[in-house]
Parts: sequence; structure tokens; C-alpha cells
Amino acid sequence: MLRLSSTHRHLWDHRIQQNVHHANITEVHARILRFVYDSVEGGEDQLSHKEIAAAVRRGLSCVKDALRRGKELGALTWEKRFVLVHGKPRQVANRYRIMLPESEPVPRPDIRRHPPAATVRRPSKKVSYQEAFEGQGRGFVQPLTVIAAAREARFHAEWAARRVRLGTTRM
Repeated sequence: MLRLSSTHRHLWDHRIQQNVHHANITEVHARILRFVYDSVEGGEDQLSHKEIAAAVRRGLSCVKDALRRGKELGALTWEKRFVLVHGKPRQVANRYRIMLPESEPVPRPDIRRHPPAATVRRPSKKVSYQEAFEGQGRGFVQPLTVIAAAREARFHAEWAARRVRLGTTRM
């Protein structure tokens, strides 16, 4: 079990907060990591994911994600522990160790779960959207009633042309 001095605790907490600022982890992840830190410093270094999730009132996937990110940032590590049950090894609660991150935090998109959303917006492929901006050179948008009337007139003209080609018109 590793005990950090109060100066190291302050530096560790500051690095966690900087990672929140750089969007490497969220506030929830930081809360989970601080809970694990406090537990390890209090002498309880063998925590299961379920115990952590119940204590911080979050889901298992959130806890696992926070621990994974904390490990990748160098804030903590763990060793898997196994016991024999009926002659077969079975994993039990991990043993956690707190580590002081070696470097200043920088934005790391490789540990983010979801990449930031693209800022480029593509226009819709709907015909009504394209027709609505036919008059953009004049700086205005045609009313939808005009578009609907033009679409209906085009439909009737195409239908009449088809009937003439097929020879089903009345003369």
C-alpha cells in the first residue's frame, strides 16, 4: 500500500482536475478516482467494481471506464487477484495502488470514449430543402406554398406528357 504525503495528494488531485479540464476524463470519472484514492489511503485497497459502483452510485461500465482512464493517465494501477475454487482459479477483487502521474496532463483523444462531434454540418438531401434555397441569389427563401404549387404543376405536366406518349389522351 502506497501512502502519499499531503503535498503529493494535492499534486495528484491537481493532475486529476487538469485532466478534467483537458477533457481526458469527466467529473464523474474524477469522483470515482478520488473515491478509490481515499479508500486506498484509508487502508482498503482491495475493492471490487461493484463496491465502487455502489459507493459512488454509478454503473459498472462507468466505474470500469474511469479506472481504465485513470490507469492510462498514470494515476493508479492494480493487480488482479485470484483464488482457487474447486481447483479452478477465480478472480476476486483487485488490489489498487495509487501512483503519481509523471507528466503534466495534455489533451489525449486516444483515451476518450467518444470522439468530439464534427463541426461541419451537411445540408439535408431532401428535395424540399434544396428547392427552398433556389432563390438564394436574391437573398430570400420562397414560401413553402409556392414550392408545393410548383411541385404539383410539375407532377401534372409530367403526367400529361406520359399520357400523350402512351396515347391515352382524349382529343
